[in-house]
Amino acid sequence: MKRYHAIHALAAASVAVLVAACGGGDDGAAANVDISGVWQNTSGGFVYALNGVTYGYQIEGSTIRYFRGANYAATGNSFSFASSRYDEGLATEVVTTANGRTGSFAGNFLPTSDEITLGFTTATTNTFDNMTVKYQAIGHTPQSLLDYEGTYTIATGVTVVVDATSATSGTLVGTAVNGCNFNGTITRTGDRNVWSVSLTQSNCTVDATRNGEISTGLATMGSTNTTKLLRVLSFDGKAWNRIETQK
Repeated sequence: MKRYHAIHALAAASVAVLVAACGGGDDGAAANVDISGVWQNTSGGFVYALNGVTYGYQIEGSTIRYFRGANYAATGNSFSFASSRYDEGLATEVVTTANGRTGSFAGNFLPTSDEITLGFTTATTNTFDNMTVKYQAIGHTPQSLLDYEGTYTIATGVTVVVDATSATSGTLVGTAVNGCNFNGTITRTGDRNVWSVSLTQSNCTVDATRNGEISTGLATMGSTNTTKLLRVLSFDGKAWNRIETQK
């Protein structure tokens, strides 16, 4: 896997903001946590969640573990993804499904620290270590795609081009990203700064069977005074795309 530019950590919001975003009210009734948003692990890793689906990764030494969860359910501050998988490999390689595991993720929201803990509960081998990720305010700060148009250069000959058709939708065109070119869509619905991506791949040099496969996932973006930041994490059923770049 290509080693991409890292995006700087973004500041976390207060507990009050998260509780409101998760559906808490003023009547004292306990709400079921909604983890839709962006979460970051201080030792390396992100979690993106939207509408009952999550994509994320953790890094431990030279190993990276990707995961996808679906069929979200929550009771109070506890939650689970009944349909999940994860894959692991070296952080410098294209991570494929060769070491994949399926099962379920489960976790808890920790309101006093704006964090969630989660782990893979039913793997038989290569168990996914529990990880703690902290809420990032950028996940509830909707961005306009019009502000992020342009070419993001990841490495020599490796680029992603963002073309906005509106504030909430546009296209992504990638060249030589994780062994493939791609052309697809990026869209945002609702008030979360988490975007859905659908990328059709071509010219795959590492694994030609990925040609024509659609890599789906989630993305987020943010900015500083001088820098535009873009993150995308997607999966095509055979390999993962992790894009972390800026311009």
